[in-house]
This record gives sequence, structure tokens and C-alpha cells, in this order.
Amino acid sequence: MAKTYDLKEGEEIDIICLEQYGFSRGAVEAVLMANIEKISLFDNLGHVLPMRSPQSILLPDIEKPSPIERTRRLFT
Repeated sequence: MAKTYDLKEGEEIDIICLEQYGFSRGAVEAVLMANIEKISLFDNLGHVLPMRSPQSILLPDIEKPSPIERTRRLFT
């Protein structure tokens, strides 16, 4: 179930996703896409910029990504 999250100045979008979802791979992109109209709240590195008033973002439902498989070495 999607929920709202109240932003705090200086937070990072990847840390928010890690704390809320338990993973950040794919979650950061999904959260930013769900909040495209609020993209100006973040700097280029994903930090929350200083705000004039309290802001919140939508945290959409996201499926946990499948585990990354280890690659095999072709040469030894």
C-alpha cells in the first residue's frame, strides 16, 4: 500500500528508500517517478534541499528486486 513520507532537510533519497523498503536498487527510480512534480525538492545527488514549508512525497508499492546473480569467470 502506497504511503506518504514527510521529508526532512538534508535526507538522501537512497537512504529513505533503504529505510522504508529495505533496498534501494530500483526503489529510488520508482519513488522519483512517482513524485516527478516534486523533483525540484532534491539536488543532483539526491539530497533534500532546504524547504520553505514541510513537504511530503509518495512512496509507491514496489516489489523487492530479485537477488543479483554472481557472474562466472570465463578465464582463470
